[in-house]
Amino acid sequence: CVNDDLEAAVTCGATACHLGKNDMLDIAWEVLRDKLDSNAIFYIGATANTFEDIRLAVERGASYIGLGPYRFTGTKKNLSPILGLEGYRKIIFNVRAGIDIPIFAIGGIYVGRRRPLMETGITGIAVSGAIINAPDPVEETRRFIEEINKY
Repeated sequence: CVNDDLEAAVTCGATACHLGKNDMLDIAWEVLRDKLDSNAIFYIGATANTFEDIRLAVERGASYIGLGPYRFTGTKKNLSPILGLEGYRKIIFNVRAGIDIPIFAIGGIYVGRRRPLMETGITGIAVSGAIINAPDPVEETRRFIEEINKY
């Protein structure tokens, strides 16, 4: 999955591109129709911070949602409002009442913080800072995978 660069995603043979909250998903799908083989599998993810963001992204063709931030993170400038556990619970409750799309939590997630978050009903998590800032990124990745596989 390539972040915020549809052209790079297609060029390198990625199977997904994650777009920001204000990016144009519907236009991205039009661009892809001209660039991908008709049998290709490709996903476009969208960033969301509210239930309304999710609803709009689904209408525009999002394949999955990156919902956040869960907690403060230094890896993102212009951070949207922090959701915390209660924010995730409320949004997931509304989504499950009529929208069927994978939702991944993002922002400020560390191995020790994942259990209550996974119990909100999200599909999974996306991490970057916890891994790249770890003393041993390979070991930290292994720990994440081991913990996530429990769900």
